[in-house]
Amino acid sequence: MELKDGNPLNKARVLCHSLLHNNSKMSADKTIKLDPAKSVLKVQVGDEIKLKEADFLLISEAFFAEIERKYRLVEQSNQKMVS
Repeated sequence: MELKDGNPLNKARVLCHSLLHNNSKMSADKTIKLDPAKSVLKVQVGDEIKLKEADFLLISEAFFAEIERKYRLVEQSNQKMVS
């Protein structure tokens, strides 16, 4: 479900991994295509991660919107199969 296209689910996972395992410095994940210019927070590999409340709101809104979008696509696909 997460895919590897640099979507907000990927970004949240890499962000959490970086906070927990890389001394709060953004780490790379070679399995996904992350483009800092297209990300919500614009954090680049090696940058120190300092989340403010507004940053958290931005990333969490993008994360939940992506989950909703993916489930909507799955639901639409299932409806087409039933029809």
